[in-house]
Amino acid sequence: MDDRAIFLDIACFFNNMEENMLRTFLKDCGLNSILGLNMLLEKSLVAYNKTRIHMHDMLVQLGKTTVLDESHYDAGKRSRLWSQKDIDKVLGENEGGREIQGIVFKSPKPYQADWDENCFSDMKGLRLLVLQNVYLLHGLKSLPSALKVLVWEGYAMNALPHIAKSNELVSLMLPSSKLSQLWNNTQFLGKLRVMDLRHSKDLTTTPEFDRIPNLESLILEGCVSLDQVHESLGKHKKLVNVDFTGCKNLTALPSKLWMNSLETLILTDCIKLENLPEFDENMRSLSMLHLENTAIEELPPSLGFLTSLSVLNLKGCNNLVSFPNTMCNLKSFRIFNISLCSQIQRFPENLNEHVHLEELHAGATAITEIPSYINEFNNLKILSFQRCRGRGSISSTLPLPLPPSFSGLSLLTELDLAFCNLHDESITSGFNCLSSLWKLNLMGNHFVNLPVGCMSNLLKLEQLNLSYCFWLQSLPHIPPKLHQLFAIHCYSMKPLLDQQLWNLFASHHFQNYNTPNAGVDFIFLMNENEIPSWFVNRRYHCEDSVQSMCNKSISITMEIPHDDSHDWSGIAVCLVLEELLPESMCLRSIYWYFKSPEYEGYTGRTYFKFYDGSDNSKVFIGFFPFTDSNCWRHLIGGVNQKLKLTMYCKNETTLNGAPLTPEEEDGVVGIRDCGWRLLCKQDFEIWHKTMGDCNASTSSASAVASTSASSREIEVISSDDFHYESVTEVSSENNQCQEKHEEQYANETEEPNESASASVSSREIEDFHNKSMTEVNNENNQCQDKLEEQYANETEEPKSFLRTCFTFFMAFCDKDMNGSR
Repeated sequence: MDDRAIFLDIACFFNNMEENMLRTFLKDCGLNSILGLNMLLEKSLVAYNKTRIHMHDMLVQLGKTTVLDESHYDAGKRSRLWSQKDIDKVLGENEGGREIQGIVFKSPKPYQADWDENCFSDMKGLRLLVLQNVYLLHGLKSLPSALKVLVWEGYAMNALPHIAKSNELVSLMLPSSKLSQLWNNTQFLGKLRVMDLRHSKDLTTTPEFDRIPNLESLILEGCVSLDQVHESLGKHKKLVNVDFTGCKNLTALPSKLWMNSLETLILTDCIKLENLPEFDENMRSLSMLHLENTAIEELPPSLGFLTSLSVLNLKGCNNLVSFPNTMCNLKSFRIFNISLCSQIQRFPENLNEHVHLEELHAGATAITEIPSYINEFNNLKILSFQRCRGRGSISSTLPLPLPPSFSGLSLLTELDLAFCNLHDESITSGFNCLSSLWKLNLMGNHFVNLPVGCMSNLLKLEQLNLSYCFWLQSLPHIPPKLHQLFAIHCYSMKPLLDQQLWNLFASHHFQNYNTPNAGVDFIFLMNENEIPSWFVNRRYHCEDSVQSMCNKSISITMEIPHDDSHDWSGIAVCLVLEELLPESMCLRSIYWYFKSPEYEGYTGRTYFKFYDGSDNSKVFIGFFPFTDSNCWRHLIGGVNQKLKLTMYCKNETTLNGAPLTPEEEDGVVGIRDCGWRLLCKQDFEIWHKTMGDCNASTSSASAVASTSASSREIEVISSDDFHYESVTEVSSENNQCQEKHEEQYANETEEPNESASASVSSREIEDFHNKSMTEVNNENNQCQDKLEEQYANETEEPKSFLRTCFTFFMAFCDKDMNGSR
């Protein structure tokens, strides 16, 4: 009969609940969640919706009707109550009988219930009680002994009422309650397995844990008034998980722990905790120990008994100076975090023996070099030395010495070297050994022009952060799989030209065109306040709200013609974001929503962080690919379609379910301007052909010195119909300039073209070598000035157009010359 009870519980209470939580509730209620739920799945009475269990609306109605049919006129004789009207009547008049098995009432806002203080006394069969934001005007005298699961968010009394000694309580969850203590008298809870009192800010003491012998999970997160823990906790044999996160007034734990079943101990943000308990030698089950932001000064030598410890998080332990020698016994280490331990100058001895290490976080410590044995960590996946500098103080201006190669880190996926005072010379070809790297953080370093080819083999790199590199003049070669590029506050970098945007999108497109990917396929975020001219469409309209959001939003309506000559690739979008940010790191998200007349499309978001309180505008550039795997089904229909893309930006209050700090919730976000461009596969093919023609025409020519990598890149000329002129259509003045340079410098290349070499004498070659770089640059500038004078009145944006014409034929020469220099 468990399958019938589970069916009715889901229909009345738990539809669309996370599977793991649902199974836990059902199990705690005494039901066989494995067999019962699997049977419902086999009969298609429920189905998976990602990680949730979903029941069709018609089946939900069937289940509720079945319960209502149990008693048409007397709700107190039904097995389940979920209607506020029925619950108020039954509990207000104390009409509940032994037939009632479950009550669930979640009020979206505080609700003062006029219920009888003895309303549960006759409910001998009540096994499930779930309430939210319910405040009892008359209090509560008792709880039924058959109750197995009690969930009451916002419980408003300072203690729980008496519960019979023969109680069946398995799960007690009272988050955000007003409890100061759990009971006014001693209670024995022999079957209780879960106690969750998180964010009960008035709680000052814990119960006697020896009277809860089967407790497995204790969650006291955010109990900020808790200053002591009962000594019996240290000898509890069944506890598996203990969480004291954010207990800011907790000063001490039991002096020693004999908790043989304990697997996870979390003491994060217990800022007054100075001493860690000793560990018994039989505590071999403890695998995760979180001590972030505690005041501990040393780790006990008995830490070495924790032979199963795989995660040791010491982030922000500013008073910690060294490690015990017994840490060499921890052979199961996978994650070691000592970030923000400002007094730590060296790693534990024999750290290189921890061959299973997968994550090493050492940012903002006093460590001044990456150890030579780093390549011995063959399983390492995440490595962070953020804000570590060369020898000296933590504020040293010396660069952090890097190993000549990372050859042993073939599995490394994330590398963080932000604010390490690195220079161009610090980044060597040794980076190319990181064949699995997908995230690279180099923000806040002293780069000017990153070495050519330093990232050429990072074929899996998807995210690159170069923000706050104040002296960086040009972007490096973009790896083919890159999806996110951040370049905020790169003040020396000139505004993006049309060609650079083509390089970003086109090179990425050719590597990823056939890769299904829903949502934003490429993100580029930088400091600007104008839309680059490459985004030729500026038609959009503003809306006050989208999906109940109050922030300004932008909507774009595109008509996508169905044309066999065009294989539409996607839409490139540029947004100018207005930011009024607080003086702290902030999290912002851009949400997007697609809609066509026939199809409700994909909805998603991407988020990014700002690290200062700047009120500068930020330019967000994104590419939404047209792939069959997301929202583009209407493109297959064979007719012209209008597609609407709506975007809005908002402040985040949570990230992955975790609340952000109040500082991160403030700020006003708006979208000041928008530009966009439809792209088709043929556009990229023309770009590719143009680049091939340009390569062919300059393969025999030598290079001319580059004055600025950001303004001397390959350019492509665009027209309003989204197609691009070939190199042969460039003006004759451009060709004359190019021919002059080709004739003068042909023999300077390593493999000179024979025909070009024949027309240049050896004396001319010698003259070229003696010619100053300044003179070469002057010739370039004269060519550009001449073009600017001629075409000043031929385009709406002459400067961008002229730079396009001039740099189009100069770029490859400049690139080669940079290599020869």
